[in-house]
Formats: sequence, C-alpha cells, structure tokens
Amino acid sequence: MRRHAENRDEVNTVQCPHCSAPIAPAAQFCPTCGAVLAMPASPQPAFPGGEPAPAWVPQQLASRGAAATPARRRHRGRRWLLGCLGTLAILLILLLASWAFLIRPTLNRLAREQINTALDNAVQEIDPTRTAQLPGGPVRLSETLLNNLLTLAHSPSSPMQDAHFTVTPSAITLNFTLYGQANSISAVPQVSAGQLHVSDLHIQGPISWILSDDDLTTIVNQHLATAQQRLHHPVLAVALQNHAVDLLLGPPSSANGSPAPILLAVAHVRG
Repeated sequence: MRRHAENRDEVNTVQCPHCSAPIAPAAQFCPTCGAVLAMPASPQPAFPGGEPAPAWVPQQLASRGAAATPARRRHRGRRWLLGCLGTLAILLILLLASWAFLIRPTLNRLAREQINTALDNAVQEIDPTRTAQLPGGPVRLSETLLNNLLTLAHSPSSPMQDAHFTVTPSAITLNFTLYGQANSISAVPQVSAGQLHVSDLHIQGPISWILSDDDLTTIVNQHLATAQQRLHHPVLAVALQNHAVDLLLGPPSSANGSPAPILLAVAHVRG
C-alpha cells in the first residue's frame, strides 16, 4: 500500500528544470532551489456553444483598439480647435458690438466737444466792430495768419497738439497730433449765395475711426456761418494760392443785417 502511494506521488510530480528536485505540476516556484517556474497556460475563452475562441481574435481586437486610439485623438484635437475658434468669434462679435454701441459714440461725442470748443474760440477772435468798418474787396489770408489764429484759439491742455495749416492751390490741410497719433483734415473752400463753406472734406488718421467726413463737414460749416455773421460781409469768391487764401468780400451788411447793394456783378480774386 505504501509502495503504491509512493508510485502515485512520483506520477503526480515533475522535476524542477533548475535543480531536478521533484515539484508539483502546478507549483509556481521550486521549494528546493526557490526558482520561479513558468505560469501554466490559461485556458482559451470559448464562444457560445462551447467552441474555443480562435487565436486571431485577441490580436484582431488589439489591432482595432490601436487603430481607434489615433482617430479618437484627432477627433478630440478637432473639437478643441473648433472650440477655440468659436470662443474667438464670440469675443470678436462682443468687441465689435462694444465699439459700435458704446466706445465709438462716447469718443465721437468727446471729439465733437473738442472741435466745437476750438472752433468757438477761433470765431470769438473775430471782432465784429472792426470787420464792419472794412470796405469790400479782395482780402488775402496768409498761411502764417491762419496759424497764428489757430495758436491763439488753442488750449495748452487740449489733447490736440502740433496743429498747423498748410495751404495749397488744391486744398487747405490741418495737420495735428491727437494723443500722440498723427492726423490730418483737408477741405476745399467754396462760395455759394454769398456764404463761405467747405466741401470735399477728408479725414486721415485714427480720428477717422470715431468721426466721419460728413460729421466734421457739418461742424465746420456751422462755425463758418457764425464767423461770417461776425464778419458782416458777404463772400463773393474764394481762391487758394500757395500758402494763402484769397477772399473777395462784398460791401458790409446794412444795419438790418441784409447786405448793401453790390456794385460789382462779377468779381475776380487777384492771384
């Protein structure tokens, strides 16, 4: 009986590949030398019905997962990019709306106030008691005279600095800096029905973002009308020369404000 049990133990044991000591078939390490033994092969998964799964299934699933990972990464990257572009578009729309409905109207109002103040001061320099005594005829306004009047009307605390006129045969140009940025305004003086006004006014520089050509044309013509009332003379003609503006004035207005009879039907400004 004992002999039979020993034979059965020998049948149920295997030798350690390292020290040849007998070990159990399912042992994970040798009790004699302590060597780690190879793990027994796990049974393959079976499909429904008891059939073993083919060997290609794990590899095929693994290959599918590996192929899907870069696709998912590209999809996430595309969504992130679209999200950033959408956020930028929303910020741009909000910025444009703020500029159109809040920032630009506020700056436009401030610019109008500054220009009206400067032109009001310039108009106040015209003394109506003296101009009413002037006879009609040609009057030359030199570029130097215009710049001197501009200096007298300018406030040192104004954000508009370095202002000066330039007169050419094609236009009168006012150059200036506003908060350190260069700007210019050019216009062509004309006469209609004895009234001096400007046309073809163009604004260049950052100020054009907040003030349109039509806005400034209206402001300038309003102050020219006020200035001519203080001048007490109708303007018959205007001509631009290099560094000078030539005006032809009619006779002074009468006491009731209407112009006196004009002796010359056609008058020309001397160049």
